[in-house]
Amino acid sequence: MYVAMTRPATPFPMFIPPIEPKTKEKGPPGNNGRTAESLVDRRRRSGGRVVLFEDGDPGVVVPGRTTRRTGCRRNRSRHHAGTVRGFRRRGPSRRAPSGLEGPSEVDVAAIFEAGSGANMQHGTLVHAWLEHTEWADRIPDDQTLQQIAHRNHIHVDDLDVRIAKLRTDLQQPEIQAMLTEGSYHQHQWLPFNDDVSQQILEGDGPQLEVQCEYPFTINRDGGILNGTIDRLVLLRHGDSIVAADTIDYKTDYVENQDDIDEKVEYYRGQLEAYRNAVSRVFGLDDDHIATRLAFVGAGQLATV
Repeated sequence: MYVAMTRPATPFPMFIPPIEPKTKEKGPPGNNGRTAESLVDRRRRSGGRVVLFEDGDPGVVVPGRTTRRTGCRRNRSRHHAGTVRGFRRRGPSRRAPSGLEGPSEVDVAAIFEAGSGANMQHGTLVHAWLEHTEWADRIPDDQTLQQIAHRNHIHVDDLDVRIAKLRTDLQQPEIQAMLTEGSYHQHQWLPFNDDVSQQILEGDGPQLEVQCEYPFTINRDGGILNGTIDRLVLLRHGDSIVAADTIDYKTDYVENQDDIDEKVEYYRGQLEAYRNAVSRVFGLDDDHIATRLAFVGAGQLATV
């Protein structure tokens, strides 16, 4: 839901049901939780059936638009595995892979409290920049990075500092290797078992196709699972896809290996959903699909 709210590909309506009047803390909202509460307060005062907030172009964004863009190849078409037809008032429940992280029961209030508004904004900014970064030698210039920030309605006084930090973060060995084409031609670096790695490196090695913000929809466990993969690297031999590297960017603060191990377990459900989606969309066996977390600030890659 957070991704849908901050980086929507199409108009994203939200409806707030009637709520009984209740005393609320006064003052401007200081984080996402307070922002939601502020909208609810306005809903109580409005008497209902009004638009509380609206921003952006109400027209639907279509795949053929021409206002793009440097960086990764993007495919706006949502890839379906399993049949999902028409609109039904009742039917399978819809979930996002990010809803599969952590415990099986999630308190919505805790989601708003999980991180400060500033941290979430910075995460949105880093994701937006990396969306335009296909390889380490093709990072957008500073002016383009500034434009990306402004398109995402992020206006901060230290933008130049953040851009400089991004460039420093991407030069860390593990992150730079992840963003280097040659890494996928090195047996010891490939995140697959020996047999799969040997298959990948046959002949002249793989041709690489990078997809950023790759959308998908699958039928899973009796429901519909929608998601977007931050970075999907498809490894091809001719017209055949032989393997896929699925990478999810994280801006979470991690201090040591114990922190990383804890995050790996927390996000395992999300990454397993990505593996399931890639397997069904591209017809790959699980051992031909790598799922990894990239802790950009810490310069660490973790296999899930």
